[in-house]
Amino acid sequence: MRTLHALSLYFFWTMNITINEELRAYIDPLNEDEFADLERSLLSEGCRDTLILWGDILVDGHNRYRICQKHSLPFNTMQNVRF
Repeated sequence: MRTLHALSLYFFWTMNITINEELRAYIDPLNEDEFADLERSLLSEGCRDTLILWGDILVDGHNRYRICQKHSLPFNTMQNVRF
């Protein structure tokens, strides 16, 4: 079930996004500086890149998702049905 939330002038859907730890293990982790740079960028510019889902499983955008969740930032998702 999706719920509409308002945050300032933004509207976004709360989704049940699943993190698959096996899939996440294939992603090279960001170092502290890279993560801090990404966090600063998202806080100043918002989440410009769409998070990619396969059903409810997050395929691309793990770091962005983590930061957006931490700061209650809105984000867009897109389904990839080719997997």
